[in-house]
Amino acid sequence: MAWGTGDHHVKQLEETEYTLKTVSLFGEVNYQLISNLRLRLGGRYDRLWGDMDFGPNHTTGPQGHFSSKKIGIFSPKVGLLFTPLDKLDIYANYGEGFNVPGLMDGQFFSEHQLKMTKRKQYELGFRSSPYTWMEFGSVIYLANTKNDIQQNLTTKRMENAGQTRRRGVETYVKFFPVQHLTISADYAYQDVKYKKNIQHPTWEGRRLPQVARHIVNAEIAYIPPEGWGGRATLNYNFDYLLQENPERALHPHYKGHDFGTVDAQVNYRFNDKYKISLDVLNVFNDRPKQGVPNAQGYFNYWPSNPTTAYLTLEVSF
Repeated sequence: MAWGTGDHHVKQLEETEYTLKTVSLFGEVNYQLISNLRLRLGGRYDRLWGDMDFGPNHTTGPQGHFSSKKIGIFSPKVGLLFTPLDKLDIYANYGEGFNVPGLMDGQFFSEHQLKMTKRKQYELGFRSSPYTWMEFGSVIYLANTKNDIQQNLTTKRMENAGQTRRRGVETYVKFFPVQHLTISADYAYQDVKYKKNIQHPTWEGRRLPQVARHIVNAEIAYIPPEGWGGRATLNYNFDYLLQENPERALHPHYKGHDFGTVDAQVNYRFNDKYKISLDVLNVFNDRPKQGVPNAQGYFNYWPSNPTTAYLTLEVSF
C-alpha cells in the first residue's frame, strides 16, 4: 500500500535566479616512450564563481542575494598504453575529478564552508579485437572520494562529513556479424562503501544506499548510412540497496526489487543531412517498487518514468 499526496502542482511562492561563471583550461601530451608503450599526461584547471538571487513570486532582488566564493582546482591525469600485440591494448590510468557542492539547490552560493567533493580513480584494463567481427575488454578500478556532503541533523546546514570508496570491474563484448549491425553487452560489478562518516561512525564500512551492485546492459543496433535502422537497449539492475542504517530499530537493512527497462528506436535516414527517429523509452512500462516501509509498514514511492515516445527530425548542415 502506498501513502502520500502524489504528484501535484502548488502555487509558486518564490523565484530563484542563478548566475554561474566558469573558466576551464585543458591540455594533454602524448609521448611514445618505446615502440609499443605510450605515455599520456594531461590536466584540467577549473575556476567557478557566481551569484544567486531569490525573492517573492516573479521577483528576485537584493533581499535574497548571495555571492559564492571563487573556487579553483587542478585535476591531473596520467595514463600508460601498452600494445604487446597488434590487436591487444593494455592500459593503466590515474585521474582526479571533483563535484561542485550544492550547485542544483543553491548551497554552492550560500554555504561558503563547503569544500568540493574530490575524487581519485585508478584503472587497469585491456581491450582486444582478435577478429574483424568481435571486440571485447575489461577494466578494474578503485575510486576514493573525500569531502562528501551531508546535512547536519542538528544545525540543518550542509557539511563535508565523510569519505567513500568504490571498487569494481566492468566487462564488455561487441559483435559485428554483418555490415552496419552491432550486438553488444556489458556487465559491471561495483562495491561502494562508506570509508568515513563523521555524523554516523557506525556506517563506516557499510554499503552506500541507492547504488546497484550488479548492472547489465545489452543492445542490438542496425545503423546503415541510408534507409531504415534502429536499436533496442536493455538495462537491468540487481542487488539494489535502499537502506543500510544500523541505528534504525525498524528495517535497518532494506533491499529494493531488481529492476530493468527496455528502450527502443526506429529511424529512417534519407541521406547524410536528414533523419527521422521514433524513440520509445521504458517500452514495457516497468515501474518497480523501490520504496522503504515506514513504521506502519506503508511504502513511500518515488516516481519512475512511464512509457514515453519521442518523434525527432534531425537536420545536419
